[in-house]
Amino acid sequence: MNDANNEFAAKLAAIKASYVNDALPEQLKNLHTCVDQLGQDGVGGEAAAEAIIALHAASHKLAGSSGTFGMVELSVAARSLSDFTDVSGPINAANYKDHLAQIREMAGEIKTASSA
Repeated sequence: MNDANNEFAAKLAAIKASYVNDALPEQLKNLHTCVDQLGQDGVGGEAAAEAIIALHAASHKLAGSSGTFGMVELSVAARSLSDFTDVSGPINAANYKDHLAQIREMAGEIKTASSA
């Protein structure tokens, strides 16, 4: 039984190492690319809506995968951004600057948490 536990623990550690070294950096890059695209798209419009959808998907995926591997702070930060982009509503001229500022702040928290 101990050998099975050790083997399982070794496989789990290898999967986590693969996530941390390969998948996580790619997920973070994708998330920050979405934030950058949102900032470049101007006020509202279809491009901004698509960027919000992509950002929601990226943050949702990051929240789940980082949580799976015990990265609680990162998962919580990503979940906050996921929730915000899910319920923030359409971005338009009236709320664009506020939403973008909030999204950038949350993305900064994700960056900080991923470095911890």
